[in-house]
Amino acid sequence: MNKKGFTLIDPSRVTGGTRVKRGFTLIEIIVSTAIFTVVVTVAIGALTSLNKTSREARSLRVVMDNANSALDSMSRTMRMGIRFDGGCNADCVCGGTDMNTMRDNTVLLTTSGTGGNSCIRFYGPITGSPTLSEIRYKYDGISKSVQRSVDGGITYVNMTAPEVEVSSMTFFVNGTTLGDVGGIGDQPVVTMLMSGIARVSTYARPFSIQTTIAPRTPNLKIITPS
Repeated sequence: MNKKGFTLIDPSRVTGGTRVKRGFTLIEIIVSTAIFTVVVTVAIGALTSLNKTSREARSLRVVMDNANSALDSMSRTMRMGIRFDGGCNADCVCGGTDMNTMRDNTVLLTTSGTGGNSCIRFYGPITGSPTLSEIRYKYDGISKSVQRSVDGGITYVNMTAPEVEVSSMTFFVNGTTLGDVGGIGDQPVVTMLMSGIARVSTYARPFSIQTTIAPRTPNLKIITPS
């Protein structure tokens, strides 16, 4: 305002009688763009990392489901099995006495040694066969997998996926003699312990799974009337 009471207006900021608002400078635009770019880059990186972690977690769950499925398949078959052999060596050459159920003879009670075996043999049902077949489960150290044979050990197929790196598979066979007058007659049991590493891309997670099953066929000695 001048000495006479009039307000002075900068002509450069007036267009058509309307006051013009001051805009952003080039430096302000560059700074705000840079900040926006940094924020977006960090957000995209976080979302990408979260998505990768989520995919690895899903893949790892699928791999662990495969290991659990293999152990569950063996358990279901063993529950219907008889004549479990606890004397098989690492090459699945079985020379031990069978642990029989519903058989009028002596039963092998323990495994060879206290550390369990990497192979087990028994007779159980297979799909498409009306009779029981000789089944073998063993750990293969070369492919680091658990394998299955239904033809007496002639051919084996892998039960675990390549992503499941099995480091050990141990079978513990225990039981008693057939029930008789004055005998104990406990039901035989098989304990399985699987351990290894589940690998997904560059991510690896160790695991250890254990289960104990008992055959459904009762361990009884049938006494016929004299």
